[in-house]
Amino acid sequence: MPTSAPPPRPPSRTSRRVAIVLGSVLVALVLGEAGLRVALRLRGDPWDAEAAAERVRALATGMNARLPDPRGAAPAAGTEPGTHVLHPYYGVDREGDVAELEAKARRFRAGEYDDAYVVVTLGGSVCALTVNEQHERIRAAIAADPRLANRRVELVNQGRGAFKAPQQATLLEYLFALGWRPDAVVEIDGFNEVAIPNGNWKSNVHPVQPMWGTWGLLAADRSDRSRELVLASECLLLAREGSQTAERLLASGELSSAILGRVGVKRMVRIQSRWSAAQGEYARFLAEQTSSRAARGPVFEATEDEAWPQFVDTWFENSRSLAASCAARGITYVHVLQPTLHDEGSKPLTEAERASSDGPKPWMKGAKRGYPMLREAGKRLAAEGVGFVDLSLLFRDLTEPTYYDVCHFRGRGQELFADAIVEALRARLPAEIPAKRAWTRAR
Repeated sequence: MPTSAPPPRPPSRTSRRVAIVLGSVLVALVLGEAGLRVALRLRGDPWDAEAAAERVRALATGMNARLPDPRGAAPAAGTEPGTHVLHPYYGVDREGDVAELEAKARRFRAGEYDDAYVVVTLGGSVCALTVNEQHERIRAAIAADPRLANRRVELVNQGRGAFKAPQQATLLEYLFALGWRPDAVVEIDGFNEVAIPNGNWKSNVHPVQPMWGTWGLLAADRSDRSRELVLASECLLLAREGSQTAERLLASGELSSAILGRVGVKRMVRIQSRWSAAQGEYARFLAEQTSSRAARGPVFEATEDEAWPQFVDTWFENSRSLAASCAARGITYVHVLQPTLHDEGSKPLTEAERASSDGPKPWMKGAKRGYPMLREAGKRLAAEGVGFVDLSLLFRDLTEPTYYDVCHFRGRGQELFADAIVEALRARLPAEIPAKRAWTRAR
């Protein structure tokens, strides 16, 4: 007779305990996830996986700006469009952007824009991001104005990360020299004009100079090569760590969990903070080199109370120069003061925004002390007839999160800002706009 199979053995006591522990951990995680989501929603700051992914991408992108070759070699022409190069008129640019300026100038000179209403935007990274990401929203809203019914609208973004007054004015003069003929110019600025000068000054760099963290890395003459290699390598290694961490977070699905996602974003913030400190140390090293004196600009001797009016005066005069250059050519000019996170009372900050608000101390102080001064100076601009519009308090009643770092914002805040820029421009448009460009080329 065939033997029957032995009855299955009951699970051992150890196996049952392991199963109970694992089940308990899983239940705890599920309850913890649900509890955290409820708590965040009650605070008015619900977990948003898409917004977390945007923030992770932004942090990684910000850490991967190119550094110059530590050996001091000049970038080869035509190598990479993203390579930063020195520019004789406005400090620093990307090689591809310099080439694009001439390409568009050829189109102006050839008359390809004669039937278009061309709006050029100037400013720093907030300008660059807002106009890039809300491009069609802004362009379509301008085109909807009945005065432009017979003109196609071209929106040309010339915002550049780390740009500050007076770089925008010198850039515009360079564009005019190339042959650009816009119909309207919109200047979007504020944060860089008080944060960067304060950072420069604290690094023994003249506050009117371009941001030392970009300009100095290219313009300063370096002598201590071994020390520089160490500092530059630290920046690059942290940037790589940030990229690898971001790739893992985005690919793993961790950001879909409020618990794991918050941990991941905090990890990215810590890496970015270390990277920022390393960049600062590298910039200070270059500023301390005796041979970099020319790049640092003239010695700026001032007390705290003397320095801040200089920061604001540079911003003020930049706008006056832009307004005068545009007026001489019949160009509509609008100057917008952007919102910023550390301008106290300008927005009810969420927990996520407070967690992302850390940045270089001179920059944070720049916003806190400088923005009230910019608002007052803006009133003087408006009194002179300059098309100044103060949008610094635009987010005063916005309770949902929009800032993802010390000064940049996305989401609903960015949409509100884009709409307010259009409203400011439309308020300055002339009563009648001809159907074709009315300028003549010099012969």
